[in-house]
Amino acid sequence: APAIAAVEDGAGGTILLTFDLEERGDAEALAGLDLPVRATYFFTGDYGRAHPELVRSLAREGNTIGSHSFFHKNMTTLDPLERELDIQL
Repeated sequence: APAIAAVEDGAGGTILLTFDLEERGDAEALAGLDLPVRATYFFTGDYGRAHPELVRSLAREGNTIGSHSFFHKNMTTLDPLERELDIQL
């Protein structure tokens, strides 16, 4: 299932939801949640390319879309060219 993080702002009662979608089955799991609130969704570029309508739909609904680079590799282990390629993709 998608990773979920929630943060509560004590006085205001604000809840911030973030979802990481990058594994097989995440899109289906997300659809099953049917959340009535806005959230932030993080995708790898590779996953977003495989599920473009999901990304577009979430954005149209007023959600924030974030990126985990294209392949979600550990940037500290990549050489500068590999790092630049992953970011640019």
